[in-house]
Amino acid sequence: MNDPVEIARHTEDVASAVGAARPLIETVAGDAVALAEQVERNSDDIGMLRQQAERLRTYDDVEPARILQSAMVDADTIDARLRRTGGQVDELRGDLDRAGRHLAEGSKAHAKLVDELGGPTPQTEQLGRRLQDLSGAVKAAHQSLDAADQCIRGARGSLNALIMTDLQADRAGTEAKIESAHTATRAGAASLGSELKNVTQRLEGVRPQLQGATAESQALAQAAHAALNPTPKSQQVAPGSASQSHAQSHRQDAPTRERDR
Repeated sequence: MNDPVEIARHTEDVASAVGAARPLIETVAGDAVALAEQVERNSDDIGMLRQQAERLRTYDDVEPARILQSAMVDADTIDARLRRTGGQVDELRGDLDRAGRHLAEGSKAHAKLVDELGGPTPQTEQLGRRLQDLSGAVKAAHQSLDAADQCIRGARGSLNALIMTDLQADRAGTEAKIESAHTATRAGAASLGSELKNVTQRLEGVRPQLQGATAESQALAQAAHAALNPTPKSQQVAPGSASQSHAQSHRQDAPTRERDR
């Protein structure tokens, strides 16, 4: 207990873990809301399906199969876009998973630090609460990403049902399938955008804890290292003595530089 070497090691581990988690959390928070905005901008593509259904009602002289083929092309375009969005969600999840692992490592190091100190201190208690809040936010954001995946799968399922429709379907049945795909995809995209925004809100909500944990863990590590390597009294100088010594040396060197000229 109270081994300065172990204390210094644990504080350094906590600081390193928080330092590694912070950029990942901040990146996911920014990228998630950007992806949500991208999904909203792509809503016009989904609206094309509604237009195809309206064509079936308006143009009686056009074969349903021709309009259905156009709707299938639109559905395939939307499906490809959602597939790419799913890949981006996977990237966010990967970064979030790494952040979670760093925070878990930091929490373990924090527990060892508290044990080595013989119990919590006000500083370690506050840092511990911050680590718990951060881990909770990361977990909640992860749940929102999982929900976003479900939205994507649901929307893509509706689109693929349309894409696989029999071209010989009657006009009323074709219109119903296009409308169904439009409604389900629009709802899925709206829910997807909401879940992505939730990711950002959850992570932005703990930004003060993230900043505080970074500063406090670094301060603990610096204090621990200072205690491990104290400055010997023989090397300690009074405040201002270093600058005074430099000035005196400068005055002594000046005549020499004049003679050298």
